[in-house]
Amino acid sequence: MLQRYFIKFCKPMADTNIGGNGMPHEQLMPLHEWRKQRFTTPPSRSTVKRWCIDGHIPAKLIGGKWFVRVEEERRSTGNPLVDQVLADNGSTHKK
Repeated sequence: MLQRYFIKFCKPMADTNIGGNGMPHEQLMPLHEWRKQRFTTPPSRSTVKRWCIDGHIPAKLIGGKWFVRVEEERRSTGNPLVDQVLADNGSTHKK
């Protein structure tokens, strides 16, 4: 069900993974901003918080507020098996 919601209502996000010094860094976006930017019809706050808690969204809790790991979320496909294969990408494969 979550996957169908993402496919139907998600909007593409801008590529924002380079810091001011040109070095890659972990970019965090407040959950309320991510929710508004990512969906044409945003799901409820309680729904996206539950997605964070359940691990459906790569997020971290800082000071009682949720932040989405933008680059990691942008790379996710919505399919846990495909995401795992892409994350491994040969790391367990020996030549």
